[in-house]
Amino acid sequence: MTKLSIRHSNVFKRNYDALNDSNIRRIVNQGGTRSSKTYSIIQCIIVYALNNPRTSVSIVRESLPSLRKSVMRDFFEILNELGIYDKKNHSKMENLYRFSNGSMVEFFSVDEPDKIKGSKRDLLYINEANTIQLESYRQLNLRTTKKILIDFNPSDNDSWVYDIIDKEKTLLIKSTYKDNPFLEQEIVNEIEDLINSDENYWLVYGLGERANLSETVLTHYKLGEFKVGEVRYYGLDIGYNHPMALVEISEIENTIHAKEIIYQSKLTTPDLIKLMEDN
Repeated sequence: MTKLSIRHSNVFKRNYDALNDSNIRRIVNQGGTRSSKTYSIIQCIIVYALNNPRTSVSIVRESLPSLRKSVMRDFFEILNELGIYDKKNHSKMENLYRFSNGSMVEFFSVDEPDKIKGSKRDLLYINEANTIQLESYRQLNLRTTKKILIDFNPSDNDSWVYDIIDKEKTLLIKSTYKDNPFLEQEIVNEIEDLINSDENYWLVYGLGERANLSETVLTHYKLGEFKVGEVRYYGLDIGYNHPMALVEISEIENTIHAKEIIYQSKLTTPDLIKLMEDN
């Protein structure tokens, strides 16, 4: 077993214990800003890869630029701090790092379909999971043999991530800025000041709790069977990085019925036309 001296928070310990628990398949980290959840998960992956030869790990986010500015930067910073970074093992063209014991960590984004549906891996880490689509998660899940780690800020009121929290063999780890002993006092003050400026921001980014954000337009609604009235309307909200949304609407006796037809990111105009024709 590799011996390392590593500064860590309790978030690291909780994740690493779960990573070595055979009864847990999914480790979901729900947390506020600066809780150390991302940094701690990367530390866990490095330690696990060093102690388990020939482990294959995929680290995924919605786009490669986002990966490079966040998770990849932290990953290589930690390797350098530990004094174990080896330039010869780093393939920048492939966004891949190989350890001397045969373990391997690759980085890719969900807008690379060949990667999502490519080879299997032992560990999967999805960073900011609520920014990717459910279908991407499903494809990645099917090609992961051991463990899945997920982190997210609960800034979206509705996400597929909430649905998997209640599944069997899933552990939810909640964390806040108070779990990060290395956080500067000035940042702590800024986070705690949110309670005075925006209650929902404080709930989400301060306490790491799910909240109804002020962007929610309709709050008084109920789910049920879609009924078709005499006249139907279609509303299209154009998006690309944010989902393209097509809704079918009918009105019956002063009640509006709405049905989601399309809700998907990264659609080109031909993709959209095809989906509209299919539906």
